[in-house]
Amino acid sequence: MMGFSKEKIDEIQSATDIVELISDYLPVKRVGKYYRALCPFHQEKKPSFYVSPERQIFHCFGCGKGGNAFSFLMEYEKFSFPESVQFLARRAGISIDPHGSEKLDQAKDSLYGANEFATEFYYRQLITNPLALSYLSNRGIRKHLIDEFRLGYALDSWNALIETARKKSVSVETLEKAGLVLSGEKRPYDIFRKRIIFPIFNLSNRVVGFGGRSIDDSIPKYINTKETLIYKKGDVLFGLNQSKEHIRKAESAVLVEGYTDLLALHANDIKECAATCGTAFTRSQARLISRYCEKVTLIYDSDSAGVASTLRSTDLLLGENVDVRVVRLPKGEDPDSYIRKKGGEEFRDLIQKAETFLQFKLRLIDGDDLPERAKAIKSGVESIQQVPDLIRRRLWFRELSQMTGIEEEVLVKYRTDTHPADRLRQGFKVPRTELELLGMMGKNVGILCKVRSALEIEDFSQPLTRKLASFLFEVEGEPTSAGLLNDIEDTKLRDFLAGCLFSIESSPLGEEIVDDYIQKVRTATIDRRLKKLKKSIEEREKEGVLDYELLREHQRLSEMKRGV
Repeated sequence: MMGFSKEKIDEIQSATDIVELISDYLPVKRVGKYYRALCPFHQEKKPSFYVSPERQIFHCFGCGKGGNAFSFLMEYEKFSFPESVQFLARRAGISIDPHGSEKLDQAKDSLYGANEFATEFYYRQLITNPLALSYLSNRGIRKHLIDEFRLGYALDSWNALIETARKKSVSVETLEKAGLVLSGEKRPYDIFRKRIIFPIFNLSNRVVGFGGRSIDDSIPKYINTKETLIYKKGDVLFGLNQSKEHIRKAESAVLVEGYTDLLALHANDIKECAATCGTAFTRSQARLISRYCEKVTLIYDSDSAGVASTLRSTDLLLGENVDVRVVRLPKGEDPDSYIRKKGGEEFRDLIQKAETFLQFKLRLIDGDDLPERAKAIKSGVESIQQVPDLIRRRLWFRELSQMTGIEEEVLVKYRTDTHPADRLRQGFKVPRTELELLGMMGKNVGILCKVRSALEIEDFSQPLTRKLASFLFEVEGEPTSAGLLNDIEDTKLRDFLAGCLFSIESSPLGEEIVDDYIQKVRTATIDRRLKKLKKSIEEREKEGVLDYELLREHQRLSEMKRGV
């Protein structure tokens, strides 16, 4: 492909959302499962240009032009194919070398190779191990599922994978980088031992990571490989590569938490499903599943952690205009255990009778306690406010009004700005995102280190937030609230830090939340620079000068913004 490998093209295409790309050029509106706009390639008054987020293609029913992300750029920007590949690679943050000699590509290829070797090794161990086969059989997982998902088994050995790798000329160093081996004090050792192995595939059907489940009472029950050059847990859904066509056909998806939960569904011919990979559901995963359907049914564990996960996943999916339904299983059950007891037909019936997200939230109310009822209704309003589509949002407000007896206009006008961060923002006139990020930095050294490596002082928008960020960037060791406040002599800054810490008192400190805040701060920084540049360009134009240096900088920042 003109100097680019097929794998590289697939990687870039998988990392590109065509709706987001075309939205950079055209105002698109969602119409059912598609997006629509006036065609940029011919004159028309009624829109006939359609974009499919499922297929990642566009087509104009007026002039007949169509294609994918690459071809859109070739038509719109008049790029050559290599230029469109390079543009989208930069936009997605993917390193690329047209001649295939790029070191990063080689490093990724070596990890793919190590994962493929390990997948085959674990598979061979499984199909010759009666204990592991019996364990899977008792859970309803037969040979066809073992083959389809390429399941495996790790022996009760400290070096079985390492020793076999040496015979096959696969380096232990590469296995360690792939998260399959750890370096001990005396010698390296296998991470997975006496566990069922679940290879995790990307949408190009390449193994990017692994999950391992103990078959006895070993703790922890699950172990997952670390994040690597080719594997970011929050960007992948287990089983989606096998299920995506079933999801498209069903126009809906079932989302579960565990590997065995998903396999139990497949074993009972419920194939329109996907699962998270041992981590909290992320915005990236919500965006990924929304490519294939507009309706998702959440079926998580029935314990308190499962309820919390359901609530967070609901809002992320609503933010992608997905219709969210919820199945709450009986206490003590998970999808795997329930379906093995009751069978696939009854489980399918549960899916058909799933609640709306509002019904689920209001059913969490314990009795007639007024504060709890108010809290649940406010939570429902907060969820509805995540929905980008105005009509859907108003319809949900109408539904909530009918369910609670509260006037629709009261619900619509209600704003959740009573959050401590909003009160603080009003007092200091600084962005809420920066407030909460600074508060998180002051409470967790891991978050502090992450922000310190990702942002500059100047990325914070106000003198006060820059001053506090500068102070926090100098903190060494694990910060404590009291200790930090003691170290600040400036009264206003100390008050501000106290407010920041208080504002996130009850907020989760999840990695995906921090990543989202960092991205928002970066985007806001670029927006400020673009606004300033635009003003300078306009001033120069009034003087009759076309300042190409300013124009190039404006273009560079615009491209950078698209890649954030």
